[in-house]
Amino acid sequence: MHLEMVPRHKPWAYYHCAYRTDDVWPDFHNDGDEDFVDQRYEPMPPRIDPAQQGWSTHADEGFIEHVGPIWERRDAGELRYGFVADPKHANLLGVVQGGMLMTFADRALGLRAWEAAEGTPCVTIQFEMQFLSSGRIGEFIELHPEVVRRTASLVFMRGVLTTASRSVAAASGIWKRIGRVPTGGALARR
Repeated sequence: MHLEMVPRHKPWAYYHCAYRTDDVWPDFHNDGDEDFVDQRYEPMPPRIDPAQQGWSTHADEGFIEHVGPIWERRDAGELRYGFVADPKHANLLGVVQGGMLMTFADRALGLRAWEAAEGTPCVTIQFEMQFLSSGRIGEFIELHPEVVRRTASLVFMRGVLTTASRSVAAASGIWKRIGRVPTGGALARR
């Protein structure tokens, strides 16, 4: 068995517990899954500027400010949200961290839930996501939120995160109308 120390400039290799054993570990990158892209050998997509394509930044304070910006665009009355997958969004394999995809989907669906609730503040009470493909660093990932149903107190939402060429994840959730703004948050200070 041949053990090779993983170079520090290849963080994706830490998936193999800081050691790489090519004769022990199967080749995860040639398993026939056409959606998985080994970014070690893929060129980074050209940098996109959403503003040049009619997108504007969504002003968002707090946690989202650290992982954003999140972009928004209204086409034919329908809102869409997106973000540019930057290197700060990468996981150890060099693709977009699943937690970033979940954060983005939660915020995008939640913003649309507030709109569906006629501006009444809403909070996430259930959220789930299915990962369909990996998001690549440099890609623009967007979501077109869909209101499935609205009741007096709940908004049911779903959406698919997509890039220019494929679906990355599907998300759904339920948002509860709270009718009041909690103290201490950025919204309460407005």
